[in-house]
Amino acid sequence: LDKFCDHINRCDVAIEQRNHAHQKGNPYHVRIDVTVRPRHELVAREEQMDNGSHAPLAKAIHDAFKTMERELRRVVDKQRRDVKTHADTRSPK
Repeated sequence: LDKFCDHINRCDVAIEQRNHAHQKGNPYHVRIDVTVRPRHELVAREEQMDNGSHAPLAKAIHDAFKTMERELRRVVDKQRRDVKTHADTRSPK
């Protein structure tokens, strides 16, 4: 994620599988919380059903990070436009 945004203050990743007794197909929940300067809090969530292999977990993690990547790119692009807008409105010296 640092490749897309160089001012991440915090990144928390939580992976959970809710275990319901004697039930197949328990879902994996992946949540990524990122705090970016100034005052941006981003959250990406993914859920995949467990089919007995580790593939759903890997997919949920991959998809959550891809979602966060898109969110970070959006915030960085917005910040760059804001900076350009402010720079354009200054009077020339």
